[in-house]
Amino acid sequence: MKKNIFGILFMMLALTLTFTACQKDPLITLNGGDVTLDLGQDFVDPGYETEGISGDVNELWNPEFSKFKVNHYVLTYVYESANAQRNVYVKSDLLAGTYGVQDVSDDGTFSYNSPVTQSSQAFNRLILANLGDFEGIPNVMLDIEGDVITIERQELWSAQEWVEGTGTYDGENKSLLEIDYTMTYLVSGTPRTINGTLTFTKQ
Repeated sequence: MKKNIFGILFMMLALTLTFTACQKDPLITLNGGDVTLDLGQDFVDPGYETEGISGDVNELWNPEFSKFKVNHYVLTYVYESANAQRNVYVKSDLLAGTYGVQDVSDDGTFSYNSPVTQSSQAFNRLILANLGDFEGIPNVMLDIEGDVITIERQELWSAQEWVEGTGTYDGENKSLLEIDYTMTYLVSGTPRTINGTLTFTKQ
């Protein structure tokens, strides 16, 4: 009788070990890779394959996804110890175009046209020409993340002359709105700093 009990216990242990050995750690494998979208374009998930997963896979965005906001989004698929990440980029190229600009600054109020083009160096960077309608002014880089346009402090004609600023845009209508800026330029060799606001109308 004791031999039978030990035999049964041995068989149960062997079956348990066999079952455990057959179980696979949960694994999520992405279909495709990173996704790049135009502003306003719907995200269509290329999907994923799973192993050792019997329940629902959670999908988490960071930051929260919006097709109307230029940004680098990370979509994470999670199930217990398994996870996989996909980068999703909403780019700024559809904000490019020719704009009529009203420039209200300490120097006065001016109207002029400014071409805006997409940078080839970054998915979220625009290049603004003719800022302030100054003769020979260098192009200015506009970096966009989420709701905000940023002009990082940028040298203009010389190390003493620079511009920086922040602004907004309308992602649904694919248009720049306003940029508040501070600029320093030389007048007869003396630095002059002004503050101003650019208001954009896409042509």
